[in-house]
Amino acid sequence: MSEIDVINTLVTVMAPFIGAACGVYVVPIIERKKNKSAISQLLSNYKEELKDIEMQAKIIAVDLYASHVTLGRYKSGESNNAMFYGLNTIDVYFLNDVLKIAYSQISFDERKAIKALISLVKELNQINNQLVNLISNKNKSSLDFKRSIKYAASIYWICNKLNNTSIFKYSENHDNQLELNNALKALGIPPL
Repeated sequence: MSEIDVINTLVTVMAPFIGAACGVYVVPIIERKKNKSAISQLLSNYKEELKDIEMQAKIIAVDLYASHVTLGRYKSGESNNAMFYGLNTIDVYFLNDVLKIAYSQISFDERKAIKALISLVKELNQINNQLVNLISNKNKSSLDFKRSIKYAASIYWICNKLNNTSIFKYSENHDNQLELNNALKALGIPPL
């Protein structure tokens, strides 16, 4: 057997083992890079969704306040009809995924804010659906937009802080009423 035959035999026998060893070594690296890329994309989508939610909440809060004023005029007899706006719901797509998949990539304060946002959005959607049902049943005397306005303003305020603050702090000791009044003021709505 010549030297070339020995080398060919070794290459033929060893190539599958070398390929498998490289695969075992390279696959985890590729998977980590894919996971890191997926988390990066999720966080990017989350930031964009925050901007969308902030804009939606602002519009809903202002429209709900206009409905609140219209309802007051209707109840007092100043107006014979009442038009209602801002009874939309807010859909969230990435907030829950961020908590599940990218939990360790976001700060403690951001996690608390996201949990609060999820809860507030859920409550706002339920209240707005109840208001739509009351309007559909022509039960205008039971309508009250204040809670819905407060939820929409709070959602707006948290999203605004998350979007415009480099290091977000969600303090347990903050004054909820003061924060709500700041949100309402930023939206051009007087305190309720």
